[in-house]
Amino acid sequence: MTNGADVAPVAHVRSGLPRVLQGDVDGAMAGRVRRGVAWTAGTRFALQLLQVGATAVLARLLSPADYGLAALVAVVTGLAAILVDLGIPASVIQRRGLDERFLSTAFWMNAGVGLVLAGVVCASAVPIAEVFDEPQLVGLVLLSSLTFVLSLNAVHVAVLQRAFEFGRISRMSLVTTTSGLAVSIAAAAAGMGPVSLVLGPVAERLVSVIQVWAAVRWVPRVRPSRADARDIWTFGRGITGTNLLSYSVGSADRVIIGGVVTVSALGYYNRAGNLMQLPIQQTTRSLAGVFFPALSAMADDVPRMRSAWLRLLRASWIVGVPVAVGLALTAPVLVEVLYGEGWGPVVPLLVVLSAGIPFLLVNSTTSPVYQALGRTGLQFRLGLINAVVALAALAVGVRWGVQGVAVAWVVRTVLGLAVTLVPMLRLLDLRLAKVLGALWRTAIGGAATAAAVWGVVVATHDQPAWVALALQVAAGVVVYGAAAWLLERRTLRELLGRVARRKRVPAARPDDAPTTKEADA
Repeated sequence: MTNGADVAPVAHVRSGLPRVLQGDVDGAMAGRVRRGVAWTAGTRFALQLLQVGATAVLARLLSPADYGLAALVAVVTGLAAILVDLGIPASVIQRRGLDERFLSTAFWMNAGVGLVLAGVVCASAVPIAEVFDEPQLVGLVLLSSLTFVLSLNAVHVAVLQRAFEFGRISRMSLVTTTSGLAVSIAAAAAGMGPVSLVLGPVAERLVSVIQVWAAVRWVPRVRPSRADARDIWTFGRGITGTNLLSYSVGSADRVIIGGVVTVSALGYYNRAGNLMQLPIQQTTRSLAGVFFPALSAMADDVPRMRSAWLRLLRASWIVGVPVAVGLALTAPVLVEVLYGEGWGPVVPLLVVLSAGIPFLLVNSTTSPVYQALGRTGLQFRLGLINAVVALAALAVGVRWGVQGVAVAWVVRTVLGLAVTLVPMLRLLDLRLAKVLGALWRTAIGGAATAAAVWGVVVATHDQPAWVALALQVAAGVVVYGAAAWLLERRTLRELLGRVARRKRVPAARPDDAPTTKEADA
């Protein structure tokens, strides 16, 4: 593998591949990553605004019990979605020497598994309804199975990611999410209750399939290969096992609350959890999707990979930590403005869950490293350890009801970070002190922001909720913006590409090879 920053992740010159993969991707690696981050971050922000607005509308049209039923359906469909994935998109991105046969094999594996799982989900509808004594779950689970029948977009999206077409992906995501939210709101307004929360994702999947097929303009034309299928399974089984463990453990809290406490309590917990996930979705998960193709291209160059991961980590914290602080401190007025006065029990749950966000931000950056290095087996074994820790914490926490489950979630997040991070640091030959050195400035900025917002919270306790929220958010933005500019100015400039432009070597270089600092940027 060539180590220059101007080399595309893979040479895409084989016939039969989608046009978007024909030839090298234009631009240096650092520039492609920055453009991908800019598109993804901007789109994520817009999507979060759409989702927050839709949530505010839906919370006034639906009840906590409706959300609880939808959360139980999501447990089933989320588990099946992991099996549909099978690590197939990641294998398409990470594969050296991608050809048409491999791509066709990946597509038919994904489509075949989707149809099988649609049948399994349908067959599970009645037993699930009986376990939770909720007859409405039968129809909801049957409706949700349509998302697996439409499981025809995973390979096409992976092709666009491999080609660093994040601008196109972002634009399609806006259309997809808007369509799903519009369908959910329309169904809720028509009095369809929890059906609206299941119908929206089905609409999203349909719109996504139409868009990505139109964008990639590729259909499988060759027979799948057993050898390629074995390669996909060998690479993807560790990812699938890890995702199954992570999802099963992550869903255990909802299953326990729905089965041991009440469905309404699950509705409150689900709303708090969704708000808590905002900084994770806005930062690490979106950034990791951009960095994974780049990290895969750096798999043979550990120093570059180490530098890229530290930038991913720092960027996640710069964006995610202030959101975590804001969620915890503004929870009382935020919940009232978004959901209305009847959702008060969400507030203490949101405050507790927000405490785990900084640890989850770090932990979420480790997965693309393990996958880019092909160490998915190790990632799965670490997931087994995390599963035992998480289940033990939940078994203790449920004795104190839904609030105890929230505390248990935070505890298992902290312990899980230790289990996952230490082996990854060894793979990258990176010391913990270096990691802490990349984060302390953001931690100080977050502390200053917390102090400022808390002062405004005290001063605005007798104001209308929307006025208090606006003032608290404004204080947080101003203080954190100033702190970030003082403490993380260089990092912000690097993310924006300004440092790279200033240090760019003139075109007179014979091989146009980047400097070390440019390559690492």
